[in-house]
Amino acid sequence: MKDSIYKKTTSKMSFQKPPIDRDDPSKDWIRVHQMERDKKQNDYKNEEPPSNQIALMTSHLAGFIKKIFFFLTPFSSISKSEIAALDRQYLIDQLQIFKSMLLVLSKEDQSAFPHFIQGLSEVWHKLSLICNNESMNRKFPEETLKLKLLIKQILIYPPEEDHSFGSYLFKQVGTTWLPFPFIEIIQKLHYTYQKDPKLSELSMWITFLSDLIQKLTK
Repeated sequence: MKDSIYKKTTSKMSFQKPPIDRDDPSKDWIRVHQMERDKKQNDYKNEEPPSNQIALMTSHLAGFIKKIFFFLTPFSSISKSEIAALDRQYLIDQLQIFKSMLLVLSKEDQSAFPHFIQGLSEVWHKLSLICNNESMNRKFPEETLKLKLLIKQILIYPPEEDHSFGSYLFKQVGTTWLPFPFIEIIQKLHYTYQKDPKLSELSMWITFLSDLIQKLTK
């Protein structure tokens, strides 16, 4: 009889769950912590940027790190050939930007877009500074000479006008206001190209820039 009672008692004890201590604050903290952690994970998934944005951010970050690394590098550790390569690439970049913007103007009339004209004026100003830079003239004498010839051509277009396309580009740096004569010149450049691309000034300037860029990249 005692053995049977003992077996029943032990059987109940072995399968009985331990009581939940609802007054234990540590268990409440664990439950709250788990809830907050799950909430943060869900929020992070919802706020995670698309993969294309991540790729773009990574690209910008990589470029920024390269620039920081260059400026933090001791000048003595940068060779003259490396400095010359950087100057060459800067010249190529500005020529390429100017050429690309002229191509845009050849395809679409940009006279109603002040921001486009402002960008064109800025790169024009940079190219003019390159022509007046003694170091760039020493390193790339033939290329800067050709660039000066192009600038002179743009400075006298259109002929027999009080203000040329090039002079307006100089004046437009830092401003979005477009004088009416300047708007007419921009329109004329576009429509002349559309009428006969081979004989247009834009076509000649674009070809000139392409040859100059090709020479610098050899």
